[in-house]
Amino acid sequence: MRFPLLVCCLLLASIVTLCTAQTESPPSQADSLLKAANRFLARGATDSARTLFDMVLTSSKPRAAKARLGLIQVDMAEKEWQDAGHRCDTLLKYNPDNLAAHYYAGISWREWGCQLTGIYAWIKSRQHFEALLSKDSLYRDALYQFAQTREYMDDLPEAIALACRQVLLRPDLPEAALGLFHIYRHYISATK
Repeated sequence: MRFPLLVCCLLLASIVTLCTAQTESPPSQADSLLKAANRFLARGATDSARTLFDMVLTSSKPRAAKARLGLIQVDMAEKEWQDAGHRCDTLLKYNPDNLAAHYYAGISWREWGCQLTGIYAWIKSRQHFEALLSKDSLYRDALYQFAQTREYMDDLPEAIALACRQVLLRPDLPEAALGLFHIYRHYISATK
């Protein structure tokens, strides 16, 4: 009586294992391309990363947001601030709550404003940082990045306050602490 029960249990276990193995799909080609593109980007091979992100963007609708975000990071690594800003705006049309897109848009429009010496780009930067911070004030070093935007707009007291908040909320970010001293030195030299 035990032998047939044992055989039935083993047979049932093997069927469940086969069914489970068939429902777990292997990583798609788009996922593999995204991983490879991110590896190239991490190594500084931006041309290769851009090519792979473009391939994912044209071939996989479900992975389009990740590919767009990758292309934004490539543009930023190459200091193509205007291109990065426009890509962020495009991504935000499809997903207005994408925190990374707001973060990168804030940085890219700020830097583009430095090249143009134009307040318009800094206002766009401010809008993106305000949208990001209204959703998540602990996202990366967003408060410090926003502080830099305010510094460029010559609102030094607000820049200092934002950088202080960043240091208090995220003491693990040394760039923000160093940046706070830089902004403060700028304030002292501007008020002499």
